[in-house]
Amino acid sequence: MTLLHGTALASTIREDLRAEIESLVDSGVQPGLATIHMGTDPAA
Repeated sequence: MTLLHGTALASTIREDLRAEIESLVDSGVQPGLATIHMGTDPAA
């Protein structure tokens, strides 16, 4: 069984994402977040 240390793992992921985002911004791309709502059920 492998034990994961959540805080350390999250820190590593954030560092990797930060580098990727900086690369995108340097290339002229502004990263963003979008949501798509599909269907008519408000609980979905």
